[in-house]
Parts: sequence; structure tokens; C-alpha cells
Amino acid sequence: MSRLLIALTVAALSCKSSAPAKPPLPPEEPASPFAALVAEVDTPAQPVWPTVPAELAADLAKTAAATGDARARLAHWDFDVAALPPAAIGAKLRAALEGIHLAEPSAYNATPTAAGLAAAGLLHHLWNELDRPAFQQWIQSAPDVGVDRKLLEILAAAAPAQRRHLAAKVLAAGGPPDAVDDVLRALSERARDAGDYAKSRALAAKLVERRGGAATLDDWYRLGEASVKADDKAGAEAALAAMKQKPIERRLDQAKLREVGKDIARLERYLALQATNTIEARIEQFDLSRAMGRSKTAETLLADLKRLAPGDARVRVRSAALSFEGMAQAGNMLQAAGFVAQELGDPALTNQDADYWSMLIGAQGAHAMGEALPLLFQDRVAGGKKMVEILKSIREMAVKLEATRPGRAAALELVLDRAIPIVEKALAQDVAIADLLKGGLEAALALRAKHPGTPEIDKLVFTFATFTPDRQRALDVVMQKPGSPADEEIELYLQRARTALTLAIVLATPKAVAAARTAILEIEPSWSDQIEAHREAMLGDCDAITATVTKDPALWASAAQHYEAARAMHRELHARTTNNLGWIALQQGNVAQADALFRASGEDATSERRWLAYLNALATPARAAERLDGLRQLSIGSAKDGKPPSTLLVWLAATTTDPKEAADAARKVREDAADPFNQIKPSNGALGFETEGAFQVGLGMSSRKFYDLNANAYANLWLMPPLPALPPPASPTKPTKPTKPTKPT
Repeated sequence: MSRLLIALTVAALSCKSSAPAKPPLPPEEPASPFAALVAEVDTPAQPVWPTVPAELAADLAKTAAATGDARARLAHWDFDVAALPPAAIGAKLRAALEGIHLAEPSAYNATPTAAGLAAAGLLHHLWNELDRPAFQQWIQSAPDVGVDRKLLEILAAAAPAQRRHLAAKVLAAGGPPDAVDDVLRALSERARDAGDYAKSRALAAKLVERRGGAATLDDWYRLGEASVKADDKAGAEAALAAMKQKPIERRLDQAKLREVGKDIARLERYLALQATNTIEARIEQFDLSRAMGRSKTAETLLADLKRLAPGDARVRVRSAALSFEGMAQAGNMLQAAGFVAQELGDPALTNQDADYWSMLIGAQGAHAMGEALPLLFQDRVAGGKKMVEILKSIREMAVKLEATRPGRAAALELVLDRAIPIVEKALAQDVAIADLLKGGLEAALALRAKHPGTPEIDKLVFTFATFTPDRQRALDVVMQKPGSPADEEIELYLQRARTALTLAIVLATPKAVAAARTAILEIEPSWSDQIEAHREAMLGDCDAITATVTKDPALWASAAQHYEAARAMHRELHARTTNNLGWIALQQGNVAQADALFRASGEDATSERRWLAYLNALATPARAAERLDGLRQLSIGSAKDGKPPSTLLVWLAATTTDPKEAADAARKVREDAADPFNQIKPSNGALGFETEGAFQVGLGMSSRKFYDLNANAYANLWLMPPLPALPPPASPTKPTKPTKPTKPT
């Protein structure tokens, strides 16, 4: 027994000493380069599809199965709905829901797969678009788009967690590359919005580094923007240099190049001021920070200024401007104006400079528009008295502005000195305003000569030019370029172009149209889709006017291209451009397409000219049998204050077979023509140019310029058939003389 134990022990020792090595462990996976970001953003998965109502889910699943392609639905999805009618917005949201149905199962797989990560990237893109204040605000006042509001609220509530979880999943896996890039872009923008400029820049730099030569102008723009916000002037300059090497494919690209260049100059000045420890230097830094979009920096500077100089009017103005901006964005304009007036109402404030008086003027102007103007419509005498009181107080403030901003003060005084007597003429205002508009151009030109480069004066020149009887003289003065730089006053140059086009509609000569086109092409590239859409539509108008005047059919195709581009850019132009595209289709012989476009324009509830699209449809030969009844219905349905539009009445007078109906319609047209405003209205119905006018002269508030002189007048072009001739007015019948009685024989 003992020998056996010894033998076993020896054997055991022998085995232990010669035991084979353990199999090697698998190599450790390298840590994700985005591990810190993953830990920061990761949240538990919360799939949304199970919360979709069963009936809707079944319907969406059915239509999603038609192609089964989540990428087609989600890869380029965005919530840019400014140019879309409700039905198109509904279709876009439906595509998002179908994409969720198709992508969620694989995106939330416990074991990541290539297909699942691609789906996660697509869903992250969608949720990043929905996790924005703009979407939440839109839901509150959304039109009926065919998607239940409660479901939209579910999407908005789910978006933050969904976005974060999917971002973490993509970053942890390090792919797919396009999804990682999308996540880095989104996180950089969110860091910027949160005021973490260093982090925003680091993420933008990482994106550019990853993409290398494939980095786009937009990628470099984001890095340039982030570098400016992070005080990295050298980095911003390098980004701008890289942007200039990229192809310029859109006008927006030009706007981005221009803005980065301006921001670099602002940053240089901002950094130079850091060595100057004065209130004035800090105020300028505050203004520069706002101009560079550095809201958090501006807020910090303002808090410091309020502590150091609480009684300085320059500081109080900037504090009021920030508060006004927030209140106005929330829709509380009148409340915001009242707040500003209260904030600046302390007579003990020191350093009451031009900005101070400008903001007080803006607050009083908003007060006049918000309180006195409604009263004026209800009771001309009482409302006029209230309005005159406010205008006279603004006139006194304008005098205070003369010392430092003489041009702005002069523009304001010109308007007030002519407005106050008109308001006092409570019962004869229409004639007085018409006389002012017809005769105001020379006074505005005299001011422009005295104070060149003042945008407010140029606005008055353009406004008065619209109504000047000598249209060619008016166009000539409009074509004199403003003294303000085109890239600093883009909206002013837009107003100039709209005025020039309005005058070209009336003059209807190739020379006038060429001048208007020049003014349109001098509008600098803008960030605003609305401005860019109007620019495109006006270029279409130039082609349409010339095609009509010269009978050149080739220009209709060019006009159509511009109208299509404008229609896709902004909802505001949808009805007008759709009508004009219908007219072009009619000129090209496509009657069915024209009819469909006219009906689409007429169904657009955003326009008060929708009756014109229906008129165009009725004027086609195919609808001759229903034309008269249609004109009668349109005249009733589009009447305001009992008066149908004159254009409809002209057509009714020319179409009806009832002499009395024709005479009544013609009489109303002639009565409208005698109205003092209609006499100066720019229109050209004889060539088929109906105009939809806009006219405004008033004062408003601005958080950057402090007061706005809202002076503009222009006409948008709607194409239609040339107006038929009115029947001549009936000659008064002479009473017949009574016959003498015959003598009896």
C-alpha cells in the first residue's frame, strides 16, 4: 500500500512537472477609439414600433413591404417642410414610420451584424432630425397631414433616447463608416448648440481626419465654424483654405465661404479686445460673439457687464435685446415690446446712445402697430388720436438719434412728418396716402443724396418708386445701386429687385426686363431658402414677361425651370409658381397638365389669388361650356366686402349674354378703377399680367438693428389670359318728348 502511494506520488510529481502549457487566450479586442463618447451618450434601447397603434402598424407594414428598402426612406430624410403642402408633409412622415418598421428589427439585434449596424445608422439619422425643438414646436400648430398628432408626440418624446442609444451602438462598432460620420456630425452640432465649443471643434476635426480627401465643403465649413467658436483662428483659416479648393456647387456654398471669412475677421477683432479691460471693449466683444453665433459666450459677457455697469444704457439695451429675441420667438411680440419699453424707461440710465434711442423707437413702433392700429380700424377718430400721440413721441426720439445716426433719423423723420398729418385726416386718409405715395420719390431721393449708404432711405426710395406715375423714371432710380454692400444687406437688394421687376411688369419692354434681371442677379447668395426661392421665381418672371412680349416660345422652358426650382424651395411661392407653370403648360399645348396645375394652385389655401388659377382653368377652350357659371361662382366666392376682384368682373362682363349683368359688372370695374389706390396700382392686365401686391410702411423691432423701418411695396406676377375689352358704358337715353295732342277736326 505504501509503495503504491509512493508510486502514485512520484507519478503525480512527474506529470506535474511535464504538464503541457495552457492553450493561448484569444487576443483582446482593441478598445473603440470612441469609447469615451459611447459611455457619454449610451442609453437603453427603446424600440418605437411596438407603440404604434395596431391598425396603423398593419397598414404601414403593408406599404413598406412594397419595396422593403429602409435606406430609400431614411438615408436622406430631413424635417425641412417649408416648401411642402400638408399632403407632402404627411407622405414624408409616413416614409419615416415605414423606415422605422423596416429597420428596427435588425438595428436592435442583440448580436451586431453588418446589416443591423447599417440599419442603426439609418435610424440614428432619422431620430437626430426628430430630436430638435423645431419638430416639437411644429407639432403644436401642425396642419392636418394625415398622421395622428398623438403619434407625432410619441415620436418627439422617443427621439432623444433613440438617438443616443443608436449613436452609441454605431460608435462602439466603429461602422459602417458613413454612419459613424453622421454620428460625429450630429454630436459636433449638438456640442456647439450647448456651448461646448472645444468639443464641437474636436469632433468636427475628427470627422475631417477620418474622411481625408473625401471631406466635403460642408465638412470643412463645420470645422471652420467650430474653430471660430473655439477661438482657433489658425484652424478656421486652414478650413477656409480647404473650402476654397472644393467645387462650388450651390449658391449656399458661396454664402458659407463668405460667412467663414467674415467670422475670421470678427474673431481676430474679438481676440484683440481681450487685452483691453474696459466696458466698451466688453460690449464690442458681446456684439461680436452674437455675430459669430457664440450665444453662450455672449451670455457670459452680458452677465459680467450687468454686474459691472447695471445703470449703463448700452448694457441695458443688449440685455433687453436678448430677452426680446426669446419672447418674440415664442410669439409674444407685443409683450416683448412692452418689456423693452419698461427695461429702457429708467431716465437715470447713463450713456443713452444711438442703440438706446433706436430700441426705444422700435418698442414704441411695435406699440403703435399693436394697440393704436387696431383701434384706428374700429374708430378712425379715436384711433387716429391715439396713433398721433405715439407717432409724435417717436418723432421726439428721432431727434435724439440725429447726433449719431443722422441717416436713420432722417428716414424716420421723413415718414413721421408725412404720416402724422395723414392720420389726423381721419375721413380723407385714402386720398392723402395715395398722394403721398405718388409724390414721395423726390423727397426720398434728396435724402439719399444727403445720407448715402443708409438702408432705411433706400427702402423709402424703392417703396415710393413703386407708385410713381413715371415708371421709367422710377426704374432708373431703382437701378442705382444702394451704398450698402450687397453681402451686408441681402434683404435690401431683394427689395430693390422686387421693385425693379414690378416696374418691368408695367413697362413690359425688353429693356425694362433686362434691368430687372440685372437687379435680381445682384442679390448675393443667402442662407435663406425664402430669399433664394423669390430670386428663382423672379428670374422665371423675367423669362415669362419676355416670352409674352417677344413671342419667343423658347423662353417658356427657361421660365418653367426657374418656377420649378422656386416651388421646391419654399411653401410661400407654391400657389403662384404652380399657376404660372400651368400657364406655361398651356402655351406648350399640354392642356391636361395645365388644368391639373391650375386646380393644384386653386386648392392652395395659403394664397388669396387662388381664384385666378380657377379663372385660368375656365378660360381654356375645353371649359367654354361651363365658363359663365364658373365665373359667377368665382365672383361670389372671392368677393371681399361685397366686391369681387376686378379681373373676374371684366371676364364676367365680357362673357355673359345678359346685358344687365354685363353693365353691372362693367360699372363695378370702373368704380374700382376710380379708387385712389387702384389708380396707382402696378398692373398690366392687357398683356395677361395680374399682380398680387404687398405694401407696408411701419415701424418694428429688431434684436440686432433695434428698430426696423418696414417700408416696402412690390407686386408678384401671376400669369393669365389678356383681359378682354369691357363693354362701353351705356349712353344715357334722352327722354322722349310727349307728342302734342291732335286737334279734333
